[in-house]
Parts: sequence; C-alpha cells; structure tokens
Amino acid sequence: MPKKSKTFSYVHIGLFTNRPKRLINFYQAFFGFKQEKVGLIDKKTSKQIFGLSYECKMYVLALDTLRLELFHPKSTKLKRSSRDIVGLNHWGFFVKDKHKFAEQLKKAGARIKKIKRPSGHFVYFVSDPDNNLIEIMEPPTNLCTPRRCT
Repeated sequence: MPKKSKTFSYVHIGLFTNRPKRLINFYQAFFGFKQEKVGLIDKKTSKQIFGLSYECKMYVLALDTLRLELFHPKSTKLKRSSRDIVGLNHWGFFVKDKHKFAEQLKKAGARIKKIKRPSGHFVYFVSDPDNNLIEIMEPPTNLCTPRRCT
C-alpha cells in the first residue's frame, strides 16, 4: 500500500468553459469556492493532455481540499451536441441538509432539478452556467462535521 502523502491529498474536477468568469462567480457565490490561482497551459501541453491544438487559460478554485480547474480554450468556442458529448457528466457536493440547500440555491436564482427516485427519496441537481450538473448530496452521518458540510 502506498505511503499517504499530504502533498496529494486533494481531489480536483476539470471543466471546460468558454465563459470562465460566469463559472467563477457561480462557484464562489453558491458553493463558497475561492480563486486560488490562474495559469496558462501552453499549446504543446494542451495537445498532449486534451488533444487541443491551442492554449488554455486555467483557473483553479479551492474549497477545503477540493479543487475545480476551469479550462478556457483561447482560440475557439466550445460546442456540444448530443451525439458527441464526452467527459464529465456530473459531480457530487456534500451538504448537511440537501433539501434546505437546494431551496436556498433556487431562491438565489440557480436552476435546480428535483428528481423522485423509485425508492421515494429525492435527488437534487443544480446546473452551473455551462450546464454542468452538480448533485447535491448528504454524506453518511459519520463523514459530516460542521467544518466539512455547508
């Protein structure tokens, strides 16, 4: 088993966007992320990682140990079609009370999907301005502490 290292203790999610300021504002206002850094991924590295032949500006947002990496391609507008969607579908965000949190987001103007599962419990998703879905979840009770859950 590998030795645990605090250097690599966080998780990150990468999202492409053609309107980074809109996403930064959304994640700061609704989830409490802070902008940690801004960088530029050069053309060669972008080609190696993403298969894109142009630079990408990268914005890193932080919330505790979670990082969001927002990639803004410098020379094209992203286009999506239902036949070629690849990559991120959704990601989950733990909160203390998902019903209350979803209602707060809705009152603040966020787009919420409330879905009733066959089991009878509800699942909530919020869409960010680029239509990436975030599932609003409650963690098992042993994982939620006042510092870890909103």
